[in-house]
Amino acid sequence: MFALINNNEISIYPYTIKNLREDNPDISFPEDINDDLLIEYDVRRVYPTDKPQYTLDQTVVEGVPSWENGQWNQTWHVVDKQITKQQLIDFASDYRWRTEVGGVSFNGITIATDDRSQTKIIGARLAAELNEEWETIWVAMDGSRHVVDNQMMILISDVVQAHVNKCFTVYSQVVDDIDTEEITKFEQIVQAFNNEFISQTP
Repeated sequence: MFALINNNEISIYPYTIKNLREDNPDISFPEDINDDLLIEYDVRRVYPTDKPQYTLDQTVVEGVPSWENGQWNQTWHVVDKQITKQQLIDFASDYRWRTEVGGVSFNGITIATDDRSQTKIIGARLAAELNEEWETIWVAMDGSRHVVDNQMMILISDVVQAHVNKCFTVYSQVVDDIDTEEITKFEQIVQAFNNEFISQTP
């Protein structure tokens, strides 16, 4: 990264080697241009810096490089996002889905709750309800295997269904709060879900 300097102030940033060649068409620059040659044409290297931390409701924009410790350094500014209601609703919808498929805990077993797993659970519940002797080996999200009988399968199904229902219930309340502008930030949506799913944050 480079900048064109005029009277010790930034004139053009960002400035590239291509810009340098185009601005000086009569000069045959070497393929690798060192800093000493750049200085002759008022071009200075700009050193990268880490972006500051920011929240879901903020963004980071690059500012004008600053002169510090004998060099030009990249600068950053944290600014608040201009968030529309539709963006909030879209975020809430995505967060609801990610929470839904993030799994649910049952008796120390983390049960997968993605769409495919939900279909399997429904099928296993139907089989369990029809056969008191029904039994299977259930594989948890961490890969561990567990013997599940018909009663346990019905309980697992109930837990998963309650989890999914809660996801939609929270989502519906969040959308209502967006509509009334009680929720105006992404972080508030995250908090609304986490208040109900403390141990299941996606």
